Amino acid sequence: MNESEEQNFATDNLMKAIGKSEVLIEDHEDALDDLSEKTEDLEGWITIFLKVIKSALL
Repeated sequence: MNESEEQNFATDNLMKAIGKSEVLIEDHEDALDDLSEKTEDLEGWITIFLKVIKSALL
């Protein structure tokens, strides 16, 4: 393999790695968005639950 082929091979591998990392970043961002939504829902339910307990105690 000559130097030009080796450089093309290295460039191709680098581009593949960059593409994979971009996909992983997008997947992680989507997962964080989903987690944030679920956390907000859980916070809402906990707030309601605590208000019910407070009302029952008063």
